[in-house]
Amino acid sequence: MDWRSLGRILGCLASARDAAKGNDFVQNRILEAISHIEFPAGQVESDALKEVYREFVEGWLEVRAPLQLIVLVAAKLPREPQLTFGLPRQGELYFHRKRSSMPPIIGVNETGKLLVQVMVEAVKQRSRRQPRDTE
Repeated sequence: MDWRSLGRILGCLASARDAAKGNDFVQNRILEAISHIEFPAGQVESDALKEVYREFVEGWLEVRAPLQLIVLVAAKLPREPQLTFGLPRQGELYFHRKRSSMPPIIGVNETGKLLVQVMVEAVKQRSRRQPRDTE
């Protein structure tokens, strides 16, 4: 399985979990399903890591899953990027949607910071490609 497909699958599952707010049983079953998904084996070289993250994020965005939910699965990606919600320090890169009530996402470790960078770049690139509604 490729990283883009994995992003699509996990994006759908994370969205389903989010939609099941208030139903702990369903939310827990979805998290359990996510925990059983096998990620591609093997180490990813440092120079290929950004491309792996980009493919994963692109797949996630293709199914229109909110990027804030990526926090649920990020640690399963190669080199275990750690993300958290919080206030970024001055000059620190973060991800935040303008219309979201959730706090910004920041990277805790170096790979988490790289994943946040990829998320920001992917959203900027998509916003340039998609025409805006003027009505």
